[in-house]
Amino acid sequence: MRKKELILVHSTLFCIKRLFELAGTLKFEAYREFGVHPSHFHRTVEEHRKAVMLICAELLGLFCPQSVNDAAEVFDEIFNR
Repeated sequence: MRKKELILVHSTLFCIKRLFELAGTLKFEAYREFGVHPSHFHRTVEEHRKAVMLICAELLGLFCPQSVNDAAEVFDEIFNR
C-alpha cells in the first residue's frame, strides 16, 4: 500500500478509535504508547502500518475476544522479523 493510502486508512481508523474512547469502551494504550498519529507524515510506512495494526488489534479484542491471541501472533510475525 502506498504511503498516502496508508495514512488515509490510519486517519479513518483514528476517527473510529476516538469514538470508542469517547464512549469509554476502549483505551488504546499500546497505540498511545507507540506515538505515531495520522498527521505524522514524516514517519515511515512501516510505522504507520504498525499504528494501524495496533488500532485493529484493540478493536479485534473488543469484537472477538477469543481471537486476540491469534492476532497477537500475526502481529508479532509481521513486526518482529
